[in-house]
Amino acid sequence: MNQQMSGIFICDLRSTAKPSDPFIVDTMPVPVDTDGDGIPNIWEMRYFGGTTAATPSGDGDWDGAGNFAEYIAGTDPKDGQSLFIVQLNGFNVEWETIQNRSYTLQSTSDLLLPFSDVPGQIDLLGTGNKISTPYPSSDFPCGFYQVVIRLY
Repeated sequence: MNQQMSGIFICDLRSTAKPSDPFIVDTMPVPVDTDGDGIPNIWEMRYFGGTTAATPSGDGDWDGAGNFAEYIAGTDPKDGQSLFIVQLNGFNVEWETIQNRSYTLQSTSDLLLPFSDVPGQIDLLGTGNKISTPYPSSDFPCGFYQVVIRLY
């Protein structure tokens, strides 16, 4: 059975955006999760020393991302400087990737409207390198972007 998890990380690329912008996480079941909290035992053992030691919403490093979001993003839940950041670099939208994840860039011009996939930026495989894609909006610099991360 192919089980997947995904997380959506929102980044507002207007001039007032901060790397600590909010996270929205979409939950799905994961393999080998003894306590049923959505975080695999192996990840909880690695960072917390036990299979029931982490709570999904816990944020012990105070970086604004709960443990479940840290798991999906591949960041270190014990290091407040370990963050998943989507940023604007010139006319490119950029973020770091890790293996075993795919990334889809989505955009909307209004947060009351649904996000849509950016053509050509769907299920990009993580390689451990940065993804840099041209700014996909004609209304620069206004717009909202999110990256959907899927764990395979």
